[in-house]
Amino acid sequence: SNSPVCEGQAISIILTNNVAGLSYDWTIPGGTKLTTRDINIASANSSHDGDYILTVTKDNCVSEPTTINVEVSSKFSAPTIVGDVEICEGESTTLSTSADATAYEWVTAKGTFTTPTIQITNATLADAGIITLKISKDGCESETGSASVIVNSKPIAPAIDPVTPVCEGETLSFNTSVIADAYSWKVN
Repeated sequence: SNSPVCEGQAISIILTNNVAGLSYDWTIPGGTKLTTRDINIASANSSHDGDYILTVTKDNCVSEPTTINVEVSSKFSAPTIVGDVEICEGESTTLSTSADATAYEWVTAKGTFTTPTIQITNATLADAGIITLKISKDGCESETGSASVIVNSKPIAPAIDPVTPVCEGETLSFNTSVIADAYSWKVN
């Protein structure tokens, strides 16, 4: 048998003997009876997990049963990508998943990576876009998870309107024509 298999993959139990005059009696998980020589199930699911029991008959004589255990592993759901997916130009972020896996396939604007985590360092606008992740474990592959990475443009350095001289005790005002979400003024 090709066990273990993942949900959605084929199960194949191929007998290697080719003796004329044999009849085959299979009992497969769930109690279904089959009389074919080989077992071929195109798309396995959890109901196909278990023991496949075979007896053969020749000239009215029945063999002892032979048992083949087939494991059907559940398909993984799409992994969740965690990390800061909205950053500014020049910043860095690390993306990962909490899903348990033995292999990783990240696809980003900058290529394909096979590490458990990926880093975007010194982000540019070219780093923005959809990142996808497929994981696998025990030969079973997940659905594809995705996240949208947003790289915000750095605002331009503001020009401060010229300051006219003031005398001690007068009000000093600073202005800029740059529109932003927040301002941080620092006086040295």
